[in-house]
Amino acid sequence: IVFKTLQYRIMSHSAEDLVVKVLNEMGMARPEVHSDVKHGFVLEFSHIPEIDLDELEENMKKLIEADLPLSYHDEEHIKVGEEIITCTGPRLHVSSTGEIKNFRLLKEYKWDPINQLYMIAGLVGHRK
Repeated sequence: IVFKTLQYRIMSHSAEDLVVKVLNEMGMARPEVHSDVKHGFVLEFSHIPEIDLDELEENMKKLIEADLPLSYHDEEHIKVGEEIITCTGPRLHVSSTGEIKNFRLLKEYKWDPINQLYMIAGLVGHRK
């Protein structure tokens, strides 16, 4: 199963880092928690982010369409084009933003009662 899901995990991790980049450009602080879900990721915040999720998704799709190269920079960073951004797993990425297929955000915030944080989820790949 590891090999069957590898393409989705790599796309998900790349999309997760790019969403954090776009959130930062939209004036948001980094999420408190990053988690994985099947074919996607979850970002958690101490308060509901005051951003438009449709705008966030649209900005992400533009970044994906730009087909910028993604590459390892060091143990804590990757390069998106020529920009260096923070990353927790810099060796696990697609080689360009255009390789992220069928990116979409769930358009509502969910409450995580265990961590007492608000979540946004992003998905990649085929819809099931």
